[in-house]
Amino acid sequence: MKSAFSLTYKSLFIVYLIVSLLLTSLLLIGVYYCQTNVEDLELAIYSRELGIAKAWMRLSVTYDGRYFTNLMQGLNPLVYNSVMGYKWMVFAGFVLFNFAIFSVVKACFSGVKLFYVLIGTLSFSAFYFQQCGSLAYALYWMGSSFVYLYPSIFLLINIVLFIAYVRSSKPKLILFIPLAFSLFFGIGCSELYLPFYLFLSLFLPLFIKKNYPDLLVRVIPLCLLMVLGIWFMIASPGLGFRFDESQLENHLNTAILVSSVENYGIELLTLINFPFFLLIFLSASLWKLSNWSFGHVFKSFNLGWILFLFLVLPYLMSLPYFVTKSSQYDYPVRVYIPIVFVQYVLVFFFIIPTVLIKYFEYIKFKSIYNLSCSFFLFFFSIQICIGKGQLGLLFEELLNKKMEIFDTQLTNRYVKLESSKSINSEYVLVNCDTLKDYPRSMFTHPDKELNRNTTKWNKFIEGYFGIDEIKAIEDTTNRFMFFKCYNK
Repeated sequence: MKSAFSLTYKSLFIVYLIVSLLLTSLLLIGVYYCQTNVEDLELAIYSRELGIAKAWMRLSVTYDGRYFTNLMQGLNPLVYNSVMGYKWMVFAGFVLFNFAIFSVVKACFSGVKLFYVLIGTLSFSAFYFQQCGSLAYALYWMGSSFVYLYPSIFLLINIVLFIAYVRSSKPKLILFIPLAFSLFFGIGCSELYLPFYLFLSLFLPLFIKKNYPDLLVRVIPLCLLMVLGIWFMIASPGLGFRFDESQLENHLNTAILVSSVENYGIELLTLINFPFFLLIFLSASLWKLSNWSFGHVFKSFNLGWILFLFLVLPYLMSLPYFVTKSSQYDYPVRVYIPIVFVQYVLVFFFIIPTVLIKYFEYIKFKSIYNLSCSFFLFFFSIQICIGKGQLGLLFEELLNKKMEIFDTQLTNRYVKLESSKSINSEYVLVNCDTLKDYPRSMFTHPDKELNRNTTKWNKFIEGYFGIDEIKAIEDTTNRFMFFKCYNK
């Protein structure tokens, strides 16, 4: 009976691996078909024309306080006139994200074979992207990924470096410096992580002082650095532009707070789904295989406080968004992308091992475990096949060739725009198709506008490619050309 259970247990890992490899391949196919939107071109123009430093200062002063995100807007292929290099930047983000997960899994689950670490990495990534809320915002829109994916990458890097830093026999500058930079950069990606790092800077010294007082002298500088990063972001003049051009007291009202609680409730209900349960089973399986080198840490955790933290801290992370709105009643999908990630990290690396270490004798890995895990894997696969969740949507749009048509259309557009640079004419006008439909799994507006209802987005395409006018083939007006020529 025991050998049969062991065989089934190992077979489940094989199924995990197959499913996660298929879903990783699906995500990589999405990378192949993704395309930039006009807002990325707009931000690239600033860095290309003003220089990276001046563009960074402009964005920090007039747009937001995301000091590292604003730096990344100037360090990407679009700035160097490579529209096709955009895909490589998205690919780099995906690889970095998975490498960071791999590093944390390998560091935490000591004694676990590399085969299982790889399964844990790919499965964690696949489950998260299924529930992240929007693959377009989280991964395939480069500028958005700097805000919603990269801070999560830095959080994982921070965990790995912190483990190495505190486990070294004595403080080492070679470990402190990369950890300090990673913390500072991670804070500068998104205001949504400010409550997280503020909580960490206050809670970590108290926890260390109570349980590991010898390490307090190492941790204090890191906490001060986190406070410095938070202050640097909050003090940025650009942060004021996030407040809908009205007074702060207009934002701190009951309606906004009620809206934030209601939307967080929706997020929690959405979280309770097949991928989340599979994550729990996977975490328990990997901890069962590990040698529990961090067992003493989990024994010092209070499970009640961790569960409280799981519910409250993600909600606090949403508040920087809501307090910058004078009215908000719709569900802001992109805001909950990093929040879902933090919930995944808390469950996978903290809650499950704390439960196992405290109540291990009451939890037996019997046939009911295999049956439950098989059940959730089956219905998770069905979810994907019928187009549910983010990966299901991606799969559906791959099958109906919506991604292929979209990629071909935009590639042809950019080739046409690039070739127009060599046209020697007093007025360079380029006719291009307008996107009538696009894959929602990987693209979101802004894009070129029909009949130039407003001039903003078309203007940025023209500025990036150095032409006078981009026009839809089906446009019925030439008023912009007449106006521009008349004023020359």
